[in-house]
Parts: sequence; structure tokens; C-alpha cells
Amino acid sequence: MVLLPPETVFIPCEQPQLPGNTWGDALSYTLALQTSLQICAGRVATLNAWRAKLPPH
Repeated sequence: MVLLPPETVFIPCEQPQLPGNTWGDALSYTLALQTSLQICAGRVATLNAWRAKLPPH
């Protein structure tokens, strides 16, 4: 039986786009990037935890 990682790790990471050209837009963009990076890092952590539970070859 093939063990597959959780489905959530296969969801593409969001890549926010800069919504405008003001300092306020840049701040909003920074917050969106930070959130996206945290979500993506969580998926990588989930994948690493899954891999650590696999039996050795």
C-alpha cells in the first residue's frame, strides 16, 4: 500500500499581487505575503511531519 501525504500539502501556495502603488498598498501587500508565507510554511511542516512518521527503507 502506498502512503500519501495529507491532501492539504498539495494545495498551491497563494502568491499575492501588489494591489497598487501607495505606501498603504505596500503595507497591505506585506501583510498578505506574510500570511501566505505562514500558511505555506505550515504545509511544509505538515509534509515533514508526515515524512518523519514513515517507516525506514
